[in-house]
Amino acid sequence: MNPSEVKKNRVSTEESIRMKDKIKACSKCTKILRIGEDYISCASSKADISLNDGRCPLWKWPSSNRTVKKNKLRIFQIYFSQESKKNLEPELFPYYNNNCTKYFENSVIRTLIESREHVNQDYFGVFSHNFRLKLKNWDHSRSYDQYEELENYVLGSGADVISVLNTNDNHDPIEIGDWWHPNFSRVMKMVLNKVGFKYQRKALKHSLYCNCFVATPHFWESYCTELLFPAIDVMEKAEGELWHRLNSNSNYAPLAKNLQEKFGLKYYPYHPFICERLPNIYLMKYPQYKVLAW
Repeated sequence: MNPSEVKKNRVSTEESIRMKDKIKACSKCTKILRIGEDYISCASSKADISLNDGRCPLWKWPSSNRTVKKNKLRIFQIYFSQESKKNLEPELFPYYNNNCTKYFENSVIRTLIESREHVNQDYFGVFSHNFRLKLKNWDHSRSYDQYEELENYVLGSGADVISVLNTNDNHDPIEIGDWWHPNFSRVMKMVLNKVGFKYQRKALKHSLYCNCFVATPHFWESYCTELLFPAIDVMEKAEGELWHRLNSNSNYAPLAKNLQEKFGLKYYPYHPFICERLPNIYLMKYPQYKVLAW
């Protein structure tokens, strides 16, 4: 293909990109970009980019004179199939997870934080595909209807951490963990001892559950570096009694068949539930963080 054809194709690609404000594509490509009905194939990164929810690994806005509005509140929402994709909220940033681990959302959180996706934001979060259902199950009187309502509350809160679930009662989330998962507090203690994280258990007014919370970049940076990532590393390298306890039946629910085959288990292990309560552990040690519930 001659240079003029490449340039012509690239121009037509950029024109199609400008037609939809949400379309993102790589501007580093110097080769032809194959354009489909709902995708662009990036010749440089060898990746197909969905026009609605994908992002090229080399992505940046294709036009240098384009003004990009800063995302004050940035929430990624995970999906893993066409069925789960139906649950995505249009205002959130879709994240396709094709490699589910025993840590579930927390592996995605690690990927995004290590990729610095949380920086230059006022607040950042990572939600499950069924977060709307979790919100309804938590409090039947509440629903997620308007993103602006959540955004306005968060940006006007002045808080470091905001639970999206309505948690306004004082309780110890580790004690609650024992109600749902046999010997939960013992497994948690074993993990934290390996990490070397010392804290004093106590009741919290706003406990965090299901990863349904948003927080400042500073909180994410500190929490992940000091606790979440080290805890994941400890669980990943676990041996002996800790390994057996982590991989025992958490008494939650049967796993999906594809995950049963992948993990070699028929049930949910303890890994995701340990991770889910780690933000609370961190807040017990550092009560200076301001926490609110939406």
